[in-house]
Amino acid sequence: MDQTTKRLAIVVIGFVLCFRSRAGPELPDYEYGFSESEVQVGHVKASPSADVACQRLRGALRTSADNGKQEYKTPTYQKYPWDGIPKEEVGHPLVQKGFVDFIDDSRHLFLENLLDEFLEVYAGRPDWTNLCGMRINHSYSLFLAIRHLQPTSIIENGVNAGHSTYIMRAAAPRAKIYPIDPLEEPICNQGKRWVDEKNSEYFTGTNFKDFADVDWEEKIRSGEVDPEKTLVLLDDHLDPSRRYPTLLKYGFRHILLEDNYKEGKGATAGDKAGFLPKQLFARDDKDSQFFWQVTKRYAEFPPLVPGTLAKGRTEPSKPAGGFLHPTDDLTTLVAPLLRPDLDPADDKIYQKICKSVGIDPALKDNEAYMQVMNYNQFSYIELVPLAPRLMQYWKK
Repeated sequence: MDQTTKRLAIVVIGFVLCFRSRAGPELPDYEYGFSESEVQVGHVKASPSADVACQRLRGALRTSADNGKQEYKTPTYQKYPWDGIPKEEVGHPLVQKGFVDFIDDSRHLFLENLLDEFLEVYAGRPDWTNLCGMRINHSYSLFLAIRHLQPTSIIENGVNAGHSTYIMRAAAPRAKIYPIDPLEEPICNQGKRWVDEKNSEYFTGTNFKDFADVDWEEKIRSGEVDPEKTLVLLDDHLDPSRRYPTLLKYGFRHILLEDNYKEGKGATAGDKAGFLPKQLFARDDKDSQFFWQVTKRYAEFPPLVPGTLAKGRTEPSKPAGGFLHPTDDLTTLVAPLLRPDLDPADDKIYQKICKSVGIDPALKDNEAYMQVMNYNQFSYIELVPLAPRLMQYWKK
């Protein structure tokens, strides 16, 4: 099917879905757009409501009118206008490259299909607070990504108390996990590390090997690891650019980045080095252009709720970053998954989450605030595979 026929099919299906039922509220008059590669007939047919169908119809019409010019496509999970609109080019504080379906459709995939299962898993987490680790925003993102990508191997750079290992194992019961951490015990007085005893090979403490020093070539040659089906979590607070040679050399393409601080923020020198994607893609220079070119897809997972839900707190935002705050510049953030402040149905889901986690929905106490507002642009990155010819010489 040629592109003209595809666009016509999109328009026809869109009209059918959009005008078959218009009982819902009128859509606000703001832009929707599809990039040429993102307009898929099947995706429009799968739209769960007439409102979403109308959004996609508008996007298809605009794409056709612009002769395929790439524009940001409002994700299907977003129900209300939001100031943060990612650009598909470097030099902006909020960017996205390509279409990441499990993030775009996270409302359906997570809230409708996985929420109850995730909350049950999260209720059993080994450290209820996990002071120096992931909380609910990043945990749900990790769970959703693994369930969608279904990796056969997961490489975990940064283990600490074992919370993320626990989430990984729950999301991927049969995957082989490779936890990597130089420390034998967790920091922040978090007690004993949760250890997966099902199917893992630990490179921690006295057995520590850096990600770059593990013999991945042998594991790939033996069939133990398939790079195409391997997910790499970077949660070590190091400059991630130092990981790219290893990622590219062995063909590891699917990456999750846990701490993706904004410019000037961070807990370590590596966080503040300027080479986290959030920092790197905000500027336009030779480094950002190169990393943009080797990136096939990049997107930031949405937080569950907006920072404005904590408007009752008087404390200033944390200097190091890593938490949502009522004073945030919303143009630097993707839209949240839920809008309890605007939508009664979303508020019902939010109340359910808070009840399961055991926190006050008003977020007045510090524990509740840290649990819900801990968010650091958790991101998915898919790399362009290295040319086989280059890989052949690189491995020599």
